[in-house]
Amino acid sequence: MKYLIYLIFIFNSISIFSQQKIDTLYLSDSNKLVDKIDAVKYEIHAYKDSISGCGIVKLYSIEHHLISETEYINIKSIQSSHKFFTKNGFNRGYFDDGNIKYVYHYKLNKLDSIGKTYYNSGKTRSIFNYYDNKLNGSSKTFFENGQLQFDENYKDGNLHGDLKTYFENGTLKRYDVYDEGELISGHFYNEEGNEIEYVNYIINPEYEGGYSEISRFLSINLKYPRNMISMGIEGKVYISFTVKKNGDVDDVRILRSPHEELSKEALRIFNNLKAWKPGKKDGEFQDFKFSLPISFDLE
Repeated sequence: MKYLIYLIFIFNSISIFSQQKIDTLYLSDSNKLVDKIDAVKYEIHAYKDSISGCGIVKLYSIEHHLISETEYINIKSIQSSHKFFTKNGFNRGYFDDGNIKYVYHYKLNKLDSIGKTYYNSGKTRSIFNYYDNKLNGSSKTFFENGQLQFDENYKDGNLHGDLKTYFENGTLKRYDVYDEGELISGHFYNEEGNEIEYVNYIINPEYEGGYSEISRFLSINLKYPRNMISMGIEGKVYISFTVKKNGDVDDVRILRSPHEELSKEALRIFNNLKAWKPGKKDGEFQDFKFSLPISFDLE
């Protein structure tokens, strides 16, 4: 009997240890592992099961502000990139003051179920429905006063059915009908309720000369770091950025990179690009978020 109790005690101790395992990782701006003194952010990996890697990753600024927390089924603290992690469960983001910014749900790395975003005041900003990583069904966006702004419907990621938008006072601004992304009919109104010249719902930002001009600029000006060549390091640096409503580029970040040296060169060349022509949504200039891969090939 004592032997059986001893075995049970060992088993329970192992289970508790696996559930309580916690790791701290210090990261650079490009999500590479660095010493604490060089870090701009850090992660807490709290394992529910340290054997399978199931657990929660909490991301903090170096000033200890919680940025986000995400459930994974295979977190591995020896890896500095989430490239091989699988999101499965909640994904929550926060404002600097701790208020909730967004809540999404993932199923095996794909957006699934209802997603919500919030104003810093705590009021709901938007409600989206996802299935298999695509927008499906009703999606609504609200002004901070609670008035409905965008009333969209989607099918497999494409606008489908009625699309209605409103002014902040509640007056109808747009009434479009789509069929799987194709505009069937559209009407656009002013605040007095009079129909005016139609404007496309989405007008994306444009770079002068298009992406072919970006490719040409990169091919001429990109400088492959010599030490990277000698070490045989190549690959793509993925940069995310926002084209602001005035055409300026902001919030430039490295999403993924083979090496810090390649990240530095990618940022240098990216910051030398010309300004963009801003985009519009529903006739108003808006911020648009994009990502751009910059390739470093040895061949």
